[in-house]
Amino acid sequence: MENNKFYRMELTSLRARMDAAWYGYNGVSTFSSMAYEKLSNLQQQLGMFGNYINSYTYHPQTPVYNAMMSLEYIVNNNAENIPVLNDEIYSYVDSEGKFNAYKNNYNLPIAYCVDDSITSWNFKSENPFEVQNDYFMRATGIENVFEHLEITDDNYYNIDQIFSGFDTGYMNFYKTNEGTEGAISFTVTPKTDQNVYLFVDSSGVDSITVSIGYNQYSQNVDREYIYDLGMCKADVPILVEMAVKQDTASAALNFFAYGLNMDAFEKGYNTLKSEAINVSSFEDTKITGDITATKDTIWTCPIRYNAQSGTGEVTWTLDMKNGDVIELAHRMIVWPYPTMTISSATARLDTAADLQAALDAIGAEDRDKKFIL
Repeated sequence: MENNKFYRMELTSLRARMDAAWYGYNGVSTFSSMAYEKLSNLQQQLGMFGNYINSYTYHPQTPVYNAMMSLEYIVNNNAENIPVLNDEIYSYVDSEGKFNAYKNNYNLPIAYCVDDSITSWNFKSENPFEVQNDYFMRATGIENVFEHLEITDDNYYNIDQIFSGFDTGYMNFYKTNEGTEGAISFTVTPKTDQNVYLFVDSSGVDSITVSIGYNQYSQNVDREYIYDLGMCKADVPILVEMAVKQDTASAALNFFAYGLNMDAFEKGYNTLKSEAINVSSFEDTKITGDITATKDTIWTCPIRYNAQSGTGEVTWTLDMKNGDVIELAHRMIVWPYPTMTISSATARLDTAADLQAALDAIGAEDRDKKFIL
């Protein structure tokens, strides 16, 4: 893309969790035993596909997330099952084979200033749009960049009608006749032209199909993640059909559909961009640039620790305009966690008693290890 510029990019459909390493680009997705677990937790709370431990995978995300993570380019390599990217948010760059490159029109560099209320950011919600809304509000002072879309119609096959949870998105469902198939269908209808995003989380859902006019898309349900439905027209229904697993009698269902308030996003984005770093040079272990804050603020920089055992250190050298030089450093120490694998090839694991017997047989020197079954 730009050989002499520092930026991040991502694919819309990853071959593995480590495509950034596979293709040699600066990305977001990762799968590593050395990945920082708290960051993996946060990525999933932001609506990323992940395992909440050491893995998170990019799918087309919101402009708030893309700006947070300094994503400047998105390469669509799965155009058949991904809604058309919003041309107000992305600009087409070039194509080669199945790879179609787009520039994120609302990219932020790797460091930028945010309001000091960011220290009160609430990221513990199961609703990723609430998490992103709260981040954006605390970083910029702009509220409700994402607007909740009401369910305008609901239909059921072999599922008892749901009566509560439509206002929050947190629901429960019960199958009418157990042991057979079931389905839930919700319709949401945006009141204005806007980019719409969907997040569905339920252990009882087997597949998700989204229909918008004559277009139909299916979402991978191995793990929940934000699904970008692209620019949707006002008063055009969006039908979301969820097939329920045959062996599921009841389950919790989190269903969140939100529209992007583009005016609010642009206002907040411009605030962040006005106090962002201008990168003048970069190397693998060093980034140099200048930044000017117009008020007391907090400088945020989404650098991921993802290393082998040892000490990872980030040193900040601040050359102040009055001539002072301030050096700050923080470090994270990573060490290997010893593990022991117990499998049916080495021990009987048919019953709870078998498992207890296998654990009792472990020597005292191994009892502090983390066990993988």
